[in-house]
Amino acid sequence: MTVEIRGIKLDNTERFRLRQNNPWVERIAEQVFVFNENLVYATFDLTDMAVDTYAIDAVKADSTMGIIENGFRVIEEGNEELQINAFAPGIFWRAPRSASKIVITFINTGDVDIENAIVVVESPGGNLIAPTIELLRANEGLPVLEVMLQEPNGPPGILRPGASGTIEVFVWALPLPSFVVGLK
Repeated sequence: MTVEIRGIKLDNTERFRLRQNNPWVERIAEQVFVFNENLVYATFDLTDMAVDTYAIDAVKADSTMGIIENGFRVIEEGNEELQINAFAPGIFWRAPRSASKIVITFINTGDVDIENAIVVVESPGGNLIAPTIELLRANEGLPVLEVMLQEPNGPPGILRPGASGTIEVFVWALPLPSFVVGLK
């Protein structure tokens, strides 16, 4: 499970942990992604942790720490649930070199991390699809495009519960303006 931790001067933190005092339980973050000094993502393995509430500690090298008492709750086994929505123009201009944009929104509505989530945009008619208009205009698109979903300012390769975002892809309307959007 990946948690977002906001604070001050977090970039020099030696370790992050989940802690409970009675009985003593401690779980050190397996992976830490420091976005900047005020925003960190820490991933914890919750296997075999009791359903309960835990403190989150940010421990510095000199043993000083920031504490969020009762800041994290372990629940029963969670569910992966990723929702996507695609928005395309109602009309595709079928003139040569006429590009259109498809906007895809996503949100992790589950209560566990989703790793390496990929959306696939496909053109059954062989139209080129690209992640930028510049690549499309350079004819560097593909008839099937896979895009890794990434939370803005979030940890790479992980969609935390509640993580959401938007991606845009660009398409040629010729020869056949038909597109399929789904998850890999």
